[in-house]
Amino acid sequence: MREILFRGLFDKSKLGNDDLKECFIYGDLIQTSCESIIRERDTNIEWIVHKDSIGQYTGLCDRTGKKIFEGDIINIVERGVKIENLLICFKLGSFLAIKKDVGDDIRFLNVIEVIGNMHENPELLEVK
Repeated sequence: MREILFRGLFDKSKLGNDDLKECFIYGDLIQTSCESIIRERDTNIEWIVHKDSIGQYTGLCDRTGKKIFEGDIINIVERGVKIENLLICFKLGSFLAIKKDVGDDIRFLNVIEVIGNMHENPELLEVK
């Protein structure tokens, strides 16, 4: 069974401290009528996160062992062919890797590498 895990960028505006750097919080997702919260599993600390930054763990890791989440941007190298800047999303009941300028869904292949995510690296999805 795959691990159910979420991540989200914590909302530093809710803390009133502009010196803090926004970073991903990992844990269990709690949705209220007003806020999205991630509860860290090891500390049980709850963080308010930006709703549009929430992504679920796919259950897969890249070639370096890094967990792959919705919103990650990956490269795939298969039989010498490199497909760059694919966005991980959840559609039609499964996780897919989508190439923005192609428009087709590309199912996971054997060798993948996370190179960023859509929240911290949106420039990777720009069509050249």
